[in-house]
Amino acid sequence: MKHRKTGTLLLLCLLTLALLLSACGAQNKTADYESTIMAEDAVPREADALLDAGLTKAAEDSSASAAKSGANEAERATAGRKLIKDVDANLETEKFNECLKGLEAKAIALGGHVSSKNTNNGSYNWEQHRSATLVLRIPADKLDAFEKALEEKAHVIDISETVRDVTMQYTDVAAHIKAMTTERETLLQLLESAKSTEEVLQVRQQLTQVRYELDSLEGQMRLLEDQIALSTVTLNITEERRVKPEKRGFWAGVGDIFDRSLEFFYDLAQNLLGGVLYLLLLAAAVAALILLIRGRRRKKAARRAQG
Repeated sequence: MKHRKTGTLLLLCLLTLALLLSACGAQNKTADYESTIMAEDAVPREADALLDAGLTKAAEDSSASAAKSGANEAERATAGRKLIKDVDANLETEKFNECLKGLEAKAIALGGHVSSKNTNNGSYNWEQHRSATLVLRIPADKLDAFEKALEEKAHVIDISETVRDVTMQYTDVAAHIKAMTTERETLLQLLESAKSTEEVLQVRQQLTQVRYELDSLEGQMRLLEDQIALSTVTLNITEERRVKPEKRGFWAGVGDIFDRSLEFFYDLAQNLLGGVLYLLLLAAAVAALILLIRGRRRKKAARRAQG
């Protein structure tokens, strides 16, 4: 009886052990399966991340390339345009002659020239100093360099720049020149092949008209090319005894008022003295004339008395 109970217990222990081993194996298989699934899911995720990164970089490269291409197209478009630039500026300087010579020399150094120059030497009346209007022709690509030189040579009160786009006009004139040139060549060929005097006269008349129009168009083209290549800079220069800087303190302003007051009284005294001297000279001339007339009358009276 005891042997049977013992065998039964051993059998139960063996069954229990087998069940535990089966459960552990199943759990390990489940864990391995889940690990496999996670690993399989990780591979597409990494691939998707790499794909997204590649697409993002490609998009960025495409945007940069498009921006660069747009900038190049803008530069090409600007380079193909025909622009006429004109500059007007008002200047003041304490060193009038030096300023004029320096600006003229700078224009020549940059490849330009002086187009016109009008100088006013002023007068002795106060606040009427020397002034000048200087018209210069400066190469368009050197215009920025010349504008910087203005600030070095004088005090720039104000400056303005106007730009005219004459691309359409330039293209139209060029097209007309090409058409007229072709027509002239055709007329020359007809002139060579003309047989009668009447045909020769007709062709020559048309050829004269074409040459006249062609000369006019070529003159317009030369003018446009000159205005495009050389900017016109008009400078109004005024001499000042003291150029006002942009920022000055209180005492500097008081000093300016005092200096101007002295200049005013000096000019006033000079003008008064000049007026007094003029009156004295006039009075002396009148007195001399009166004395001369009286002397002549006395001489005449004396002659009459003797006679």
